[in-house]
Amino acid sequence: MLTKIVNRICDRKAVGVVVVFAAALGVLGQRAAAQSWTVTVDPLANCGNGDAPGPTISLAPGSYDITPIAGAFNVWSRTTGCDASGGNCSFGWLILYHIKVGAAPVQGFPAGCCPQSSRWATPALALEHATIGRFQVPGPGVATVKFFLSDSLCADNEGSLTLRVTPSCLADFDADGTVDFFDYDAFVSCFEGHGCPSGTTADFDGDGAVDFFDYDAFVVAFEAGC
Repeated sequence: MLTKIVNRICDRKAVGVVVVFAAALGVLGQRAAAQSWTVTVDPLANCGNGDAPGPTISLAPGSYDITPIAGAFNVWSRTTGCDASGGNCSFGWLILYHIKVGAAPVQGFPAGCCPQSSRWATPALALEHATIGRFQVPGPGVATVKFFLSDSLCADNEGSLTLRVTPSCLADFDADGTVDFFDYDAFVSCFEGHGCPSGTTADFDGDGAVDFFDYDAFVVAFEAGC
């Protein structure tokens, strides 16, 4: 087993070539359809300072992805100072939401709020530039996951945001919706201690230790695809 793993690490460049050809042949690509849940967050009814009531779903232990599929929020009720592309607004539309998994601390997506680069002139532009959020349900047992907007001033919020939740395709390590060499490279960087994509860890097999078995587990998942 150890020899097999070492060989895979040494063959990183070779794997990259294989991935390029596999993508060209359609072996890798968009993830297959999976079970999903849809929730809609209202920026007034589901808003609060730190925590708030909101729609919930019950999920088994595992990794899940959140994809914004409709709408956006404007937490200032005004749009000003946008550049020619409709971005980098002083105030504008954005994709922002929070979740609470069981009794765990609140998680914000994206983490932190809200850089000027995330503010757009229209809801459509904000949605177009949205990214996938990834979170974990640690277990044991099913957990209730709540979706809401954490904001100290809710009265000036407008819009609506619909989110789709799906089990993560773990081979899509960078959570961009596609399995390709960028996922392989992202995992290797994470494994080597150079930083991991949000919601991921180098402990790929979840045994509490980062070792060659994690590398092997990722390669198996990557080769299987989604």
